Amino acid sequence: LESELTRTIERLLSDEREPITEVEAGLRVIQAERLRRTGRQYVRQLLLYRADIGRDSECVACEVPFGPASGAAPGLEIGPPETGLCLHGKIDRIDRVARPEGFLFRVIDYKSGALPSRS
Repeated sequence: LESELTRTIERLLSDEREPITEVEAGLRVIQAERLRRTGRQYVRQLLLYRADIGRDSECVACEVPFGPASGAAPGLEIGPPETGLCLHGKIDRIDRVARPEGFLFRVIDYKSGALPSRS
């Protein structure tokens, strides 16, 4: 899986046009390393997931928008309308899990960035 990811990333990076400026060339080096690091992190997370709770699951959707702006699915409302909040955004992955009593769905949100500051 990791070697497949590496080949895919390197193919994507080689398909890019030549950089126009030295600054653009430098930024591409930074972006390429971020892509490689994020890819390796994803592979580690996926292998751990498949070895544990994800062993009976099947990915059925990725990058699913939800909420008022998406037009696709309603937001997740938490609390009463007057004081609660409505979550919206994009679901990274939805898995279907086979169980004897039927199917369950698992919503997965990958974390690859830094946590927000306390402020």
